[in-house]
Amino acid sequence: MSKSNIEWTDYSWNPVTGCDKVSQGCKNCYAGNLAQTRLKHLPMYKDGFYGNVQMHPKKLTEPLHWRTPRTIFVNSMSDLFHPDVSYPFIAAIFDIMERCPQHRFIILTKRPNLALEWFRWYGKQINKGYYLEPFKNVALMVSVEDQQTASERIPYLLSCPAAIRGISAEPLLGQIDEFYPEKLDWIICGGESGAHARPCYPSWVTKIHNLSIRYEVPFFFKQWGSYKFNGKTLGGGKKGGRMLGGLEWNFMPKIWQ
Repeated sequence: MSKSNIEWTDYSWNPVTGCDKVSQGCKNCYAGNLAQTRLKHLPMYKDGFYGNVQMHPKKLTEPLHWRTPRTIFVNSMSDLFHPDVSYPFIAAIFDIMERCPQHRFIILTKRPNLALEWFRWYGKQINKGYYLEPFKNVALMVSVEDQQTASERIPYLLSCPAAIRGISAEPLLGQIDEFYPEKLDWIICGGESGAHARPCYPSWVTKIHNLSIRYEVPFFFKQWGSYKFNGKTLGGGKKGGRMLGGLEWNFMPKIWQ
């Protein structure tokens, strides 16, 4: 487990590493870039990051050793519901999260269709025909970057049994007009960072933000990103800052407040 620089979490926990790109939001993946640069000396990345999904049983129990409550990003260097991650291993991860009610866990996936398949399997094979009872300390989130991915992924998310369901619209690469905000418990939004950042227009952010306010959904604005408009990043600074309407928006799910 390692300290995280991501604004909406404290630590990352990576019992799975490696992934594959599935949409435009993956194009400049920070995890892939890290694995191929600063972390390339680590054994799990010696054979590359993409197409090299690995499960690490020895890392499963790490959260059990942290007694002080923490917000933990599950698999910041992978996708828990990647097809190469075995169903029993996913079940083991959920077992650890259940045994750590003092922590708050955030699962972010671009594969909610496979997440739903896993929940159905779990209900039949492990839990005597019932879905996994939603844990109040676990947020199940889908990553969406435009209207197409929102339309494809959010319905699957809403069919999964989770106490907290939300979206991470980052990197936001297009306007999203419809995303069932009234059915969500949390919204994260942000532009893309890095040398090859693509634009995130203010109107796209304010559209999502306004709907979050209308439906009283906690909103977390992560960043404007690194893209330069007329030579300057929005909000100032190399990464564009985090101010939206003169304020920072750092709201967490209501049951965590």
